[in-house]
Amino acid sequence: MHISLLELMHRAGKVSFDCIINLGPDSQHWLILCGNGSNGQKGYIIAELARNAGITVTVMGSYAPFFHKGFNQYQKYQDAQLNWIKKGESIYSSNTPFPDKVDSIIDALLGIEMNNIPIFTYKILISRDNQHPAPLFSIDIPSGLLADTGHVEK
Repeated sequence: MHISLLELMHRAGKVSFDCIINLGPDSQHWLILCGNGSNGQKGYIIAELARNAGITVTVMGSYAPFFHKGFNQYQKYQDAQLNWIKKGESIYSSNTPFPDKVDSIIDALLGIEMNNIPIFTYKILISRDNQHPAPLFSIDIPSGLLADTGHVEK
């Protein structure tokens, strides 16, 4: 049975959403940090599921990953992000202040696909989410952690 990449991401996004709901059922405002690859696309899927469930959602990430040097290989991952934008939803940049009342932060920036030092905009978001008092949920693994070695790249 063939499963498309988009279907696989939707399944992973749904499972992640269900886990976050089970761990933080009273959370009413989610800040979702989305990267450019498959991990970020899962973040957009989670954002849509949360919005449909009546949760306030703020998404921070990149509007146009196609134009970031080194991310051209991720063009195939843009369906969920483009769907978010087509619905008129906002994506705030990494230098936008975090909302005042955030109950949960979802880290969908890099995950297991990271293999070197994060680019500057990711470093900003990783630093800010680590300093925030809200519970932090990471999709795959925490951004900035190398899956192969367990080292934190700075």
